[in-house]
Amino acid sequence: MHDVLPVAWIMLGAVVVVLLVCCANAGSLFLARTAAREQEFAIRAALGAGKRRILRQTLTEGLLVSLVSAVVGCILAEALLRIFIALAPDGLSFLRKATLDLRILVATLVVAVACGIACGLLPVLGLRSVGIAARSAQPSNRPKLRRILVVAQIASSAVLLSGAVLLLRSLNNIDRQDLGVNSNHVLTVSASLSPRRYNTTEKRIDFFRRAIAALRGIPGVTSVAITDSLPPNGTRYWYSSMAIAGKPPLSSEDIVSARAVTTDYFNALGIRIVRGRGFSDADAKSTEHLMVINQKLAALMFPDQDPLGQQIRPEKDGPSYRVIGIAADVRNDGLTQQTLPEYDTLLGAIPDEWTDRNTYAGTLVIRSALSTKTAAPWIRQRVEEIDPLIPIELHSMQAEISTLANRPRFETVLLGFFAATGLLMASIGLYGATAYTATRRTHEIGIRIALGATQIDVLRLIMLEGLRLVFLGGGSFVCVAVLLALIAIAAIFVPAMRAMRVEPMVALRYE
Repeated sequence: MHDVLPVAWIMLGAVVVVLLVCCANAGSLFLARTAAREQEFAIRAALGAGKRRILRQTLTEGLLVSLVSAVVGCILAEALLRIFIALAPDGLSFLRKATLDLRILVATLVVAVACGIACGLLPVLGLRSVGIAARSAQPSNRPKLRRILVVAQIASSAVLLSGAVLLLRSLNNIDRQDLGVNSNHVLTVSASLSPRRYNTTEKRIDFFRRAIAALRGIPGVTSVAITDSLPPNGTRYWYSSMAIAGKPPLSSEDIVSARAVTTDYFNALGIRIVRGRGFSDADAKSTEHLMVINQKLAALMFPDQDPLGQQIRPEKDGPSYRVIGIAADVRNDGLTQQTLPEYDTLLGAIPDEWTDRNTYAGTLVIRSALSTKTAAPWIRQRVEEIDPLIPIELHSMQAEISTLANRPRFETVLLGFFAATGLLMASIGLYGATAYTATRRTHEIGIRIALGATQIDVLRLIMLEGLRLVFLGGGSFVCVAVLLALIAIAAIFVPAMRAMRVEPMVALRYE
């Protein structure tokens, strides 16, 4: 659940930004509507209505609109929640528990009331407390406030779009990253052995050995192996539980990944052996405890020594294993985390190696030149010939890896949806502000045309008014980029100036 909280906070932030954009949009539209009703307010004031009476009217209108919007929003939220739950990958089981409970409804009511009060107060801010009936020629601050709200909407939408683009780039990096394995033409078969029927280690060993022999006989199959876990996942252990033979236990808070495999594991997944060798058929018949470690664990445990031939004790009370090879680093902590130090032990002739692992649910890794559709019937037939009662799940490894990317892909879609919603709301606000400006300046535009202005001149006038708001909204990011560039230039300039003043003789005498 700990990895869910950052995503939840990001999504909550996106929702808050969209809410602020919508509130600013509503406030801008209320201001425009109030400006068009100046004559109405003047008549009401002339008939005896005071500022409080007009305030009550605008508050009533604002609250009515916001409450109706809240009801419609709750209906849309329930519909969208069902759609998101239907589209959510299996890794987001917490989303399936989400409901619009009483807390959500109360929070929605509070926000709606606050937004309604704000929208009711904004129009009255431009009215004077004295002489409200007079349509004074004094400029109002409402147009300026509308522009500020539109600029705020555009800036907020730019924040959401930037976040969506960054998530999209991260997703692209996840899809293109090197996992350290060659998953092409690799099939995985998960076999669940019955604890009642396979109640001894010998029975489980016999089943998997017969399965390996049977699957190797399928045309096109080049490698078959067994593992208790598949990259890019692994089984975690504390690094502090490990020790180098003859030395005290290691003191570190790091985590290591452990995997138990058979001899063809590295060939089946195309994992490169950097130094030494992988497991062989002769090793499978030996009673010696052997181990292959990855490059990261080799650098961590033996920074100044040759790891090959070293004896490592993975558990305090367990046997020591001789390191026979160093494998290239392979993703073993998901697609988004850093690769952990890892060691692989051999499932061979030592029964304890099978007993210590969960061999009731082993995974067969098969490298085949055949497609999944072609090889699947052969594989099922060979397993059923050994035991027709064993349930198996057959997948291509590429599909398994793609499934792991479903969660960040879904999160990107969610944030993209919020960014698109914020952009739509900002566009509506910009349209409303521009349309209002064009309408209010009809008299001015008529005079300009009478004095010789062309339609292109009028188009340029209104377009520049709207584009100025757009550039003001997006200009905040440009300012940040310029500020960062100036700071970087200053940081580079100071040492560069120092280097420029170095005397040749002083430099020649240096060290």
